[in-house]
Amino acid sequence: MRRVCFIGDSHLAAVKLGWSAIAAEFSDVEPKFFAAGGTILSEMAVRDGAMVCTARKLARILQQRTNGLSEIDASYEFYVICGLELTVALALEAWRETGDGADDEFRRKMSRRIRRTVAFETLSKLRQITAAPAFLVPAPLSENRIPKSLAHATAPGNARNIAAEFMKACRRAARNHEAQFVGWPIEAMTEDRLAIRAEYFREPAKLYPAGGPDDAHANAGYGALVAANILRHMLPEGPVAPRGRARLKESRG
Repeated sequence: MRRVCFIGDSHLAAVKLGWSAIAAEFSDVEPKFFAAGGTILSEMAVRDGAMVCTARKLARILQQRTNGLSEIDASYEFYVICGLELTVALALEAWRETGDGADDEFRRKMSRRIRRTVAFETLSKLRQITAAPAFLVPAPLSENRIPKSLAHATAPGNARNIAAEFMKACRRAARNHEAQFVGWPIEAMTEDRLAIRAEYFREPAKLYPAGGPDDAHANAGYGALVAANILRHMLPEGPVAPRGRARLKESRG
């Protein structure tokens, strides 16, 4: 059995909920989900060869969601970091600050934001305890959550450029930690590659029960696509052959 450690914020709920859709195809993979909302995972520290909780609240949260575990050790074959402030919104913020044509300044501001995320802080801590393969996945951004003030940025040519620059910056930052950045599943992307289609935010998966509309968190269908995409990067030799089940369409990212 190949053990995979997933580390993330509330966006990890979609992957966990969607796992059942791909479990038969990847029957040799055993996932463990360490999820906590917001940026509270930044309160983990490296101690005695493991990432440990420095706050009781975080320890209780992780124990409830992992059947008793509150430490992340080096016993897993693979590690996946999901969300934790890593989102294409960072690129949009840099674009808004620099304006049109300021390409070099845009890239510098965006790259700085990426490196300062809890995702890369977590990866840095992870690298202190293990050299195992690690992957990063950005949080999804709904096409309905792009501010109208950024309408020019979402013009076809600009949007594709912003998305491409974000992907390149994330891949470069991940390589500096000997990790791999995995983009969104292409099936879920908008045509301009800048966001996720609104249909994947219907009936969103949540870590915490909450009332009212929620267009920030994706659903189990999206989570299944993300999980399959990650695992195909992780296991290029392919999964255990499924029985009586069609494989999901291959994703790129």
